[in-house]
Amino acid sequence: MQLVAEGSDPVQSYARTILLSNNLISYSEPIILPDETKSVYAGKQHKTTKFSNSGILKIFPNPSSQYLIIEYNQDGTEKTSEKITLTINALDGKTIEELILLKSKDQMLIDCSYLKPGTYLCKLTNGRRIIGTGKFTVVR
Repeated sequence: MQLVAEGSDPVQSYARTILLSNNLISYSEPIILPDETKSVYAGKQHKTTKFSNSGILKIFPNPSSQYLIIEYNQDGTEKTSEKITLTINALDGKTIEELILLKSKDQMLIDCSYLKPGTYLCKLTNGRRIIGTGKFTVVR
């Protein structure tokens, strides 16, 4: 434990890995999100997210233990005035979460630390029409 707390960078990593593999400690990788509360110069905005045209719904990392990134892109499908909805269901059909999406393409971070380990289904609908499906696994 002293090496984890006070060692140099590679030594800390090796010591933590040994302790984790022997179930002597638990460790959750920190998730660092941008702080959007700070004032920033409102200059020219650069688009950093690149969407691929192949696929309407992408889920990663899969399997996951703490969070998921869900990327959706409805641009290649027939557009209607209906609302776009993302639904997460357990394998038994129980709805876990239902989100109304405001954009036709975007990425979203989903906290899955509260979900039980197992497989879940993700469905993207436009009104009553299913436009994309996916599956992900939660592990601990």
